Amino acid sequence: MDDIAGPNKNNANGVQAWAEKGIVGRGILLDYHKWRLANNIDIDIFKTSPIPLKHLKAVAESQGTEIKFGDILFIRVGKLHPIYIDKQFA
Repeated sequence: MDDIAGPNKNNANGVQAWAEKGIVGRGILLDYHKWRLANNIDIDIFKTSPIPLKHLKAVAESQGTEIKFGDILFIRVGKLHPIYIDKQFA
């Protein structure tokens, strides 16, 4: 983690290469929020909450999504959902 966020961080995981040359790949979306609600898994979306790999694998399986080498993974965590609910009932 120090390489990414520590005082001596480097750009090994940065997006600067994408900006220079672009990126091409198959994007897949895992709807963790929908799966989490269906499986009664409660988290505080506004705090740091790790998502276990076994959960992501379960989400992919429930969606019928096959993850392949080189795929670009997008994860819907539902961060805006509580804000939407608050505004809807305000």
